[in-house]
Amino acid sequence: NHSGKFLLSVVLPWRDVPVVKLLEKATGLPVIIDNSARCSALAGIWHGKTQYAHVRNLLYVSVSTGLACGVVIDGGLYRGGNNTGGQFGHIPIDLSGDECRCGQRGCWDLYASDKATLKRYATLRSNSGKRVTTMRKLIELVDTGDSAATEAVRETARYLGIGTTGLINGLDPEVVVIGGEITKVWGLIEPIIVEETKRNL
Repeated sequence: NHSGKFLLSVVLPWRDVPVVKLLEKATGLPVIIDNSARCSALAGIWHGKTQYAHVRNLLYVSVSTGLACGVVIDGGLYRGGNNTGGQFGHIPIDLSGDECRCGQRGCWDLYASDKATLKRYATLRSNSGKRVTTMRKLIELVDTGDSAATEAVRETARYLGIGTTGLINGLDPEVVVIGGEITKVWGLIEPIIVEETKRNL
């Protein structure tokens, strides 16, 4: 927000933390702070690949513990009326789904985040006793040919495609960028995301 305070997060246990003031004092530099998805969206426009040089409308989907999006419209970052724009991870895609930490049911976040992928893998490997708690480790298992890890990631890619398609239909971006640990197996997930997108556009 404009006060430079970190007001509230469903991920971090912070409330009313004066982040900007603390960082300015520590560094002696002017500080502007925003969430990683928004910063990544701007980086895609400012420092992205050469083919993005003239892009004015971009959607960045950040796949992490949760899902967040950064939206650039006509060259400017979209923040919304209350500076909370981009929380598309909390759009329900299954009204009879599990309850989300935000209070709704069946949010996209529950199906396409790292947390969802790890939970999916745990379900697939429930009898093996093998426990994986990080996406980095899960991606290593995919690279070694672990079938349950591969299936968990493939299913997440399918949900990424489904959710992204809705955003493409609503926002009409020139470019969609997906970021996060899961992109380390881009060769596996890209065709699935593209297939879902083509099917639903």
